[in-house]
Formats: sequence, C-alpha cells, structure tokens
Amino acid sequence: MAIFSITPIVPTDNLTNHIREWFITTAIPFFYLWVDKRIIMWYNSVRKEREVLDMSKVWYGSINNRLEENKMFCKEIEVGTGMTEYDWSDRHAYEVVEVKDQKHVYVREYDHKLRGEAYSNDWELIPNEKKPIKYLTKRGNYWYWTTVVDKSILEGIEEGTDKWLNTVLWLAQHNISKDELMNKKQVTRYNKANVSFGVAEYYYDYSF
Repeated sequence: MAIFSITPIVPTDNLTNHIREWFITTAIPFFYLWVDKRIIMWYNSVRKEREVLDMSKVWYGSINNRLEENKMFCKEIEVGTGMTEYDWSDRHAYEVVEVKDQKHVYVREYDHKLRGEAYSNDWELIPNEKKPIKYLTKRGNYWYWTTVVDKSILEGIEEGTDKWLNTVLWLAQHNISKDELMNKKQVTRYNKANVSFGVAEYYYDYSF
C-alpha cells in the first residue's frame, strides 16, 4: 500500500516580493479606481436629481426675481406698505389695505402708467379702489394667495341660469367643486405667492 504525503509549498522570498509588488502596483490601485468610479457615478446621479428639483422649484425666469422674492424689506407690515409680486420675469405692484396680523393681510394691485421713454421701465403707480382686494396668508416661511368660499355663495341661484354657470366656472378656476362646497360650510384654497413686502415695483419684460 502506497503512502502519499503532501508537502506544503513555502513561497520563497522572491515569490513573496513579487506578490507584494503586484498588490502595491496593480491590485490596490485598481480597487481604489473601482471605488472612485462608483462614488463619482453616485454623486453625478444625486447632483442631476437636485438640479432638476432646483430648476423646477427655484431657478426659473429672472434670476433677480428669484433672489428678491419671499423677502421682508420692512420691519413690519402696515396699511400702506408696498408689496411686489414676482412672476417669471415681470413684477406687479400692490399696496396693503388691511392687516389682521403679520400673517394675514389684504392687498390691492396698483394701476401703472409709463412716464419714461418707450420700452423703459419708468412707471408711475396709481392707486385704484375699483381693483379687487386679495387675501394673503403666511404659512411657514411662505405667503399664499388665499381664497375662502362660503356655502352661501350658491344659495338663491337657480341651477342652469347664467349666474349659476358663471359661479360654477369661478369655483372650478379655484379648484373647488360644487359638490364639495355643498357638503361643507366653507372651503379654503391656498396658492403659493412669490412676494416681498416693503417695496412696490412694477416691471415689464419687453423681451416676451
């Protein structure tokens, strides 16, 4: 009966040095390169997602408008305080006509008349009491156009008449259904307003 024995191979110093050199010059750099690529891929994907969110929610239209909206250019809001609404690149001027508190105010838009040269933005702001009064509510750090509709708006209106149709269309414009209003005593809707208080400025972008 033959007896076999296994003799372990003990690496020589020369082989050990080759393995060590391979790890230092090839394996370790390759590993770091592999990790770096995956970190960069992850970072780029996160950055693209943030850029999409930022462009859709913040950076659109005029950069000046985005920088100046949602600011307080006065210590507190009072009757007569100016307010500017910032659109894509235009601006609309308002005056505060009533203050319930520093989070609930009523404003009315100014009329405007060009007093400078053609295609300039030198405007005269003219109060107009016939303009509708709008209600603003501050929720958190932002202001919202606030529409409060009472159920009584539908009372006494005969269904199918022009007045009934106009009322239903007005409700639809404010995302309020007739059935919802009939089932509740009052319905409130909020739409975000990009405004700043303490300055009333009208600006028209002639490039559009």
